[in-house]
Amino acid sequence: MFFFLRNSRAIKIFFVHSNSRDDEKLRVKLETHLSSLQLPKESIKWHSSQTPAGRDWKKESYQHINTVQVIVLLVSPDFIKMDDCRNMTKRAMERHNTGKARVIPVKLRRIDNWQAQPFGNLQYLPRNGEHVTSRFWPRQDDAFVDIVENIRAEIEKLEEEQRQQQLIRKQQKDAKIATIQNFISNQSFERKIIAASMIAFVVVALVVFFSRPSSERQVENLLTQAQNKYDKGEYQGATEDYTKAIDIAPNNVEAYIGRGNAHAYLKNYKAAMNDYTQVIRLAKEEADAYMNRAVVRCALGDKQGTIQDYQKAASLYGKQGATNERKQALDRLQNLQQCLPHSSKERILICISVIALFL
Repeated sequence: MFFFLRNSRAIKIFFVHSNSRDDEKLRVKLETHLSSLQLPKESIKWHSSQTPAGRDWKKESYQHINTVQVIVLLVSPDFIKMDDCRNMTKRAMERHNTGKARVIPVKLRRIDNWQAQPFGNLQYLPRNGEHVTSRFWPRQDDAFVDIVENIRAEIEKLEEEQRQQQLIRKQQKDAKIATIQNFISNQSFERKIIAASMIAFVVVALVVFFSRPSSERQVENLLTQAQNKYDKGEYQGATEDYTKAIDIAPNNVEAYIGRGNAHAYLKNYKAAMNDYTQVIRLAKEEADAYMNRAVVRCALGDKQGTIQDYQKAASLYGKQGATNERKQALDRLQNLQQCLPHSSKERILICISVIALFL
């Protein structure tokens, strides 16, 4: 769910939640309390349960995650279990860790080993540390009030930062114009005409500069477009979009992983391995890159390299508290002989099926 504040430039907020019956009941209660933010009804939308027929809720969800300033995770056991929620959380944390968005976890129901989750080191709501359904809250309304108040405080903080940034940009633009004006005032009439033409050109250039989409936004749009194509099985198109994103942002880890996955489905295993290797150069702790590279190395018949990558992935997953992923890496390591039969044709067929299950 996202909503826009009535401001010169809206702060966008997106809520990621599971579609379980228990979570849906709590979501409805939270929606009621959000009305205290005095938002217009049409500006509040929930990403899955209220998506109109014929609309791709996953596509819309990733579009919001890639552009919003605040992402709220409504965490519960069902949330942790859902693949879609885990994938959206991973993307949200990538943007949070690079300072492009802020992630706020909300503890709807109790879960085990909170600290092991990707967001485990973040301050969560309600502020007292008790989940919404805890006995500590004899009235759940009090828990939701606490959540909304803290979300409001975060919005106000972002609004202030945004105002400061706008003020700085305005001051910079005014300073440039003032410099040109001073230059004009000290010139002869003929030079003033030339200078006037110069200032007109500079003003137009400034308008174009401040109104054009930033390279960051272009990359985010390309990543969203590529992910949508990937989800539809349009792997060649996804590869092309990921490549465009890499051309703009050569150090974008997500673009290399996405392109590697698309290459793998196209059976371009060497290209996929190169992309995963580049991810490892840029982010040595990226466990998924080792896991994915192990899969394509398996397809290429590189048994020793496959073993090393699975071992490294299992080690990193263990450090990060990703228990299920670590078990998966160790299971594959144990059953590696199944991925490397004597026949190269059999090897490729089996590893393709592994890729289809994993990527």
